[in-house]
Amino acid sequence: MDNLSVDNHPREKINQFWQGCFTRLVILASISLILYIGYCSGLWGRNSLLLQYLFQCNCPSFGEEWRYSDQIDVLVSACNNGGIRLSPSGRWLLVYDRKAKNSPNYLLNVKTDVEIPVDLPEGEAYFLNDDLLYIFIWYGGDHEGGYHIYDRLADSLYPIPSFNKIQPKAYKYGKVNQNTLFTALLSVKEVFIIDRAFPPVIALSSDFRTLPEHSFVFDYSALPNHKSDLMEKFLEQNNITYHHATTNYPHEVVSPSGTLIARDDGIYIVETNQLIVKAPPLLVRGWTNDGHGVVYSSTPRCLLPLFLPGIDDVGCAVRVPQPVLLLKVPEEYLSPAKTP
Repeated sequence: MDNLSVDNHPREKINQFWQGCFTRLVILASISLILYIGYCSGLWGRNSLLLQYLFQCNCPSFGEEWRYSDQIDVLVSACNNGGIRLSPSGRWLLVYDRKAKNSPNYLLNVKTDVEIPVDLPEGEAYFLNDDLLYIFIWYGGDHEGGYHIYDRLADSLYPIPSFNKIQPKAYKYGKVNQNTLFTALLSVKEVFIIDRAFPPVIALSSDFRTLPEHSFVFDYSALPNHKSDLMEKFLEQNNITYHHATTNYPHEVVSPSGTLIARDDGIYIVETNQLIVKAPPLLVRGWTNDGHGVVYSSTPRCLLPLFLPGIDDVGCAVRVPQPVLLLKVPEEYLSPAKTP
């Protein structure tokens, strides 16, 4: 009898061990299920990067709207958001779909939700206006590298030469001859300045589609002493229309009516600086063309920073994609006459 008791003791311990493991697994699975259901239905964790990383791309697609208030519409899912550009009027979004394979880019009409596929090569793209995009295409691939203009209405890509290419003698030690450049600007119709570090300047003639050599691109940094103000005065004096293409994240933008201002944390009344609706934890991109809403987005946020010995810059080991959202103006604030 004693031998039987000794023999059964290890078995009891093994059984208890596996029972304990099973119980822990059941508890862990239950907690995970509760977190998953609660997150996907919008009950909690909307702003939690950890829950976003674990669940947001595993939730039913129709449930993404549930995770936000009625004041917010999802324009582009976080799981599909590979980057966007908003047109100056706020009518169009150029969307890079991070999941699509055949046609990864499309234009989204913000007001109607209509998607128009566009076959654009990989590169830096900026809206010049609602119909034209400036694209710097990286060399290699199926398309010719360099500067291009995409015409939305014609669904066509047009190459534009650099000023260095059409006027190589105008450059000396990396700087452009100011008089030669300004003389060339007299023949163009419009000038677009991209507001970013080392901004490119796009000078377009009316015939850029058929005679690309009449248009050109140059860099502000090539101007002697960066005389950008002098160039803009020259454009004004000679009645050459020029525009500043807005930056990706302006941090605050006034509404088309001028009565409201959108900031990273929400929408305010200009006159009183009163916050009327709080924004999601993203960055402001711009107003829609009708002034009824504001587009918010951001680059993927860092869940797990990466620290490397001897390097000051902090990297990121795990990034969490973010959605593109439309924050709607409350009805009572849409009409300037009824603004409290």
